[in-house]
Amino acid sequence: MEAALQIALDFVEGRITPQEFEQKLYTDPQFEALLKDDSLTWSDTFIKSNPFDYLAWLRYDSLDGILDAQGAVELFLLRKQIPFQRTSVHADFYVLLLEAQPKWLRVDMSFLQKRVLPEAGNLKPKALREWLSNKLFELFRYYKKPPKWLQSPAWPITENGPMYFLGQIKLKDCELFHNEAAAYLFIEPATGETRTVIQAY
Repeated sequence: MEAALQIALDFVEGRITPQEFEQKLYTDPQFEALLKDDSLTWSDTFIKSNPFDYLAWLRYDSLDGILDAQGAVELFLLRKQIPFQRTSVHADFYVLLLEAQPKWLRVDMSFLQKRVLPEAGNLKPKALREWLSNKLFELFRYYKKPPKWLQSPAWPITENGPMYFLGQIKLKDCELFHNEAAAYLFIEPATGETRTVIQAY
């Protein structure tokens, strides 16, 4: 079991990539057995059943999934009373991606990883943040002003990329909503498709 335990430590401490960890998860029976250790209970945590089932459900092509996996493995090690030194690489990268976005935008991390970041090359963190900030302004275009969301930003993205924001309408005193509401109108320039996002609070 020492080799299986080393996989968990290597992932949490940053010696193997999330993709290498995922491969071990699916191909190493000893690692699976370690994670399914029934001497530990998980009903009081977000893991619920056992770490293996939780980790197998996650997506490792998504930064959100990677961070969730790291948190689950750290919790497993804590419950096993195994000391570790967590890497902050994934969390630091997550923060960088958030900070590069304007306040009116919260882009899905998988979109950034798959369709935006491959163009960035191997930029250092500071340069990457500046590049990404400029790139997002190129991709998420608007007519006069960006949306003023009532709730979390919900900019629609199609196969062709982010839709173009035309504007928003306040829905004040509308009988359909208890309080203030707004309709946000977007258009897909390539196809002419329009989409309306409605938010209320």
